[in-house]
Amino acid sequence: MVGQLVQNTSPSSQPLLDVRALSLGFGASETNLLDGVRYSVDAGETLCIVGESGCGKSVSSLAILGLLPKGVARIREADIRFRGEVYDLSDPSALRRHRGADIAMIFQEPMTSLNPAFKVGEQIAEAVRAHNDVSKSEARARAAQMLARVGIPAPEARMNEYPHQLSGGMRQRVMIAMALANDPALLIADEPTTALDVTIQSQILDLIRDLQAETGMGTIMITHDLGVVAEIADKVAVMYAGVIVESGPAAAIFNDPQHPYTIGLMSSMPSLTGPRHRLATVPGTVPTIETMPKGCRFSSRCPFAQPVCTTPPPERSFGAGHTALCHFAPLDAMLEQSDG
Repeated sequence: MVGQLVQNTSPSSQPLLDVRALSLGFGASETNLLDGVRYSVDAGETLCIVGESGCGKSVSSLAILGLLPKGVARIREADIRFRGEVYDLSDPSALRRHRGADIAMIFQEPMTSLNPAFKVGEQIAEAVRAHNDVSKSEARARAAQMLARVGIPAPEARMNEYPHQLSGGMRQRVMIAMALANDPALLIADEPTTALDVTIQSQILDLIRDLQAETGMGTIMITHDLGVVAEIADKVAVMYAGVIVESGPAAAIFNDPQHPYTIGLMSSMPSLTGPRHRLATVPGTVPTIETMPKGCRFSSRCPFAQPVCTTPPPERSFGAGHTALCHFAPLDAMLEQSDG
């Protein structure tokens, strides 16, 4: 029933969303843009997917929601479970039923995601009516309730305003209200704090956490901001060139990174304590489909690359769900040799 908060739960024996294998290409290219992507998120858990721009973070989520352009994006492998059942990317009607109801997404830039020609209340009400058999007045009441729930003052008045009349932080809150209007089990947030000042960023992250604790929903946060990751993540998946190169509990990723790319990302973070020094960088850029290296996709930028890296790297396990794709993991010996 609309207006009734549903406690989202899933059996502890299985993830809420389990992406076992996701591969896709674009156009006529035989190279996969996403290649065997794997990750999972449980109810009440926050998974952060991190990596540089162009690594495929947003594309993977758009693929799961069926929002990539048909005829251009080509799904080549999709083994996905949602609440333990097969999640079929080839069934458009099933994707429409899930999208916005069971799985909702907050997009990166609300000004381009909200329709400038419609008042924000109408847009939230439309999302409610798309998945519930309710009247217009009931949908508007739910919209007002959601605006209040995300901390927008005078929600009845704000419902009658257009997106351009709201600040960036307010527009992002409207996007969150719309995403959560149907009490989804899973929220995907794509860079939800980009272009917001630090104070508003903190408010948005606190809001998502509070709503998550209230409803028990799982959350996938797509970001390149490792400060945000350190603050909110339960698990981290590090993506590079369309591949999850390392994943595991947030503490393991931050305290004991095992993939050279992850180490490079961590080294590029400025420290608030200790002596000042020049930040480390990862040389080069993310390869395009046309320039993708064979074997390890990070080999063209990796300081430890050897001839064996032209073959696909094995997945190494370090316990407690911590894994990395690297021929030389664990990297302690390599790092000691490099320092020496």
